[in-house]
Amino acid sequence: MSLSSSVEFPARFSYACFRLTPHSVYAINATILPQKCRLSTILTAPSFDELFPDALVNPSRPSDLHSDPFWAPTLSVDLSDASGIWIHLGKAPAAQCDKLLINVYKEYSNDSSRVSFLETLEVKCPETAVKWENQRAGKYLLTAYVPIRGCKFLCDSADKHCRQCLRTHLSLEIRENRASFIWLALHTMKDHSYEIFIISAVLVGLIMLVMCMGMVYALWKQRRDAKRVQEIQLTMYVKAMLIYADDCVEHRNCMRMLVECLRHCATCEPVFDMEKLLQPDSVIPSRWLIDQIATLPKFIIVISECGSRILDTTESRTHHLVQARPFADLFGPAMEMIIRDATHNLIASKRKYCIVRLPYSPEVPANLAVLNFPVFNLPDQFGQLTAFLHDFENIDQLNISQPLSQSRMTSFREAVRLQMTFFEQNPDWLDTRWRPIDEPAIPQIREQRLPVEISTDEDRIAAAKLYGIDPPRADSEDEETGVGPSNERQFMLHPPANEPDSDTDDDDLSTSEDEIDDEDEEGGEMHTVVFRPDNLF
Repeated sequence: MSLSSSVEFPARFSYACFRLTPHSVYAINATILPQKCRLSTILTAPSFDELFPDALVNPSRPSDLHSDPFWAPTLSVDLSDASGIWIHLGKAPAAQCDKLLINVYKEYSNDSSRVSFLETLEVKCPETAVKWENQRAGKYLLTAYVPIRGCKFLCDSADKHCRQCLRTHLSLEIRENRASFIWLALHTMKDHSYEIFIISAVLVGLIMLVMCMGMVYALWKQRRDAKRVQEIQLTMYVKAMLIYADDCVEHRNCMRMLVECLRHCATCEPVFDMEKLLQPDSVIPSRWLIDQIATLPKFIIVISECGSRILDTTESRTHHLVQARPFADLFGPAMEMIIRDATHNLIASKRKYCIVRLPYSPEVPANLAVLNFPVFNLPDQFGQLTAFLHDFENIDQLNISQPLSQSRMTSFREAVRLQMTFFEQNPDWLDTRWRPIDEPAIPQIREQRLPVEISTDEDRIAAAKLYGIDPPRADSEDEETGVGPSNERQFMLHPPANEPDSDTDDDDLSTSEDEIDDEDEEGGEMHTVVFRPDNLF
């Protein structure tokens, strides 16, 4: 490392001591053998009068000095350490100090007469060296001085009594960086912060552009897939029970329409109590309900006005739904079993039970909504209901087409419209269906036409054969004798042992009547039952 281009000749020394010239700069390279170590040092010294003032070296100096003697140290730089530079300071043996200060300046590369202050290094006496760490390559100026009482490093031109401290200067050039990797990385980022900012902004912009393009592509792909219709053949019929409250006839018609839609458009086999419990060979409703709850895989819960009141524990304590069918309403017992089953296995129940709301249905009651069953609004979400019945995953994310035909959709909406019209025309309809429990039950008698209309004798004969009743005879003895009312006819029903065949002619019937008359005359038991067909049919 060279400090000046005016070096005339190198000097080699084989001794440990040589004379220094004041204000001169020496570069000393020492090699230690056999360790093969090398020591590179740059050394300079102030004038001898500043290094060894008379007050420090003259033994005859007065002992009562008014101020401390001013002196300047020698300054040397050790360049052997790769991570930093050791700065050594020298002084006279008799010199006293508290600390030694070294100001570091950076020279401008284009103007060597200008310098910028970097930092101040401090050496506390009696220490004589300090390590200057983390330097970049470049030209530097080191100024060492002793802050003695009565002197300042810089004096104002207006202060005539100020005295500057004596100092030693050393200019050196560092050809390579001497710093740790972390320091170099941080300062490199600091020096190139503008370039790094531009590059980072470009990278962030590219990343955001790629992300936006990815999102646009994902949305485009999702819309493309949504428009792509995938037909799924539903080959397996699913049994599903309809759980509803018997609000009124119009609501019952809506349930029938829902059953028809499930049967023909959802590949479903609906279990409907109006179809199962009104048959002649039907079972006990309660036992039938328990069997369905225990065996069926799917249940559809329909929310209605009466159903919400049945689920309300406060109202159901004092009121009940009046029975309007041959069997009691099954909504309450069914919901108790469903809620009990759902609380024991909540995860599985979400795939087993669902809630259906019609346009006139109220909100789902809180004690049922807490179970978080899937809710479908019909008839618009009939496709989602079909997907639920067939165990499709992620129904909310699927774009399911409407399986209902236009005619069935129209019929369904018409049934809903009739129900809503009934509500508008009968605002107090609920008072007739939701009655206090302690109120005496009033049987509801409804007129119903007989299944067989009889207008002629042939119709009466056919009805008699159907119901096991003897047909009337044209030569009836009652008619001949005129016994009984003229507008009444009597049929005789034989006991099972003597019941004639359906193809018995009039002669056989006359014979049977003669036998019966004989038994009556003999005092035997009479087995004749008389019906008045005009009143019966």
